[in-house]
Amino acid sequence: MLCRCYVDVIHGKEVPVYNTDPIITQDAEGNDIIQEAGTVPVGTTYDLSAIPRPYVSITEAEHVDWMANQSTRKIDIKTKKLIEYTPPEPAPVIITPSVSQDLADVWEAIFALSSEKGGE
Repeated sequence: MLCRCYVDVIHGKEVPVYNTDPIITQDAEGNDIIQEAGTVPVGTTYDLSAIPRPYVSITEAEHVDWMANQSTRKIDIKTKKLIEYTPPEPAPVIITPSVSQDLADVWEAIFALSSEKGGE
């Protein structure tokens, strides 16, 4: 069973599919009624223009697995299958505070003043 996880806002609306050949029927008197190609809705499909390529079909179980493990699943572009994925470790962020000589002088002066007041 394929997952029916379409949302109009994301994937486009369900659109009608029309007949590709003329449809000939008869009325009550036996006269032919010809309905030209493209005039009779014969089903529906989804407008896939909003879905990024490549198109991939997944089962309901695969969809549930993907939603439960989003950070460790991805679609393999070559096979168009859902696979396990181990993302690379993020690079460590090292924060080095900038210290200018002026700032060092201010802190030294504050420390000196606090030492003087502490000694009174």
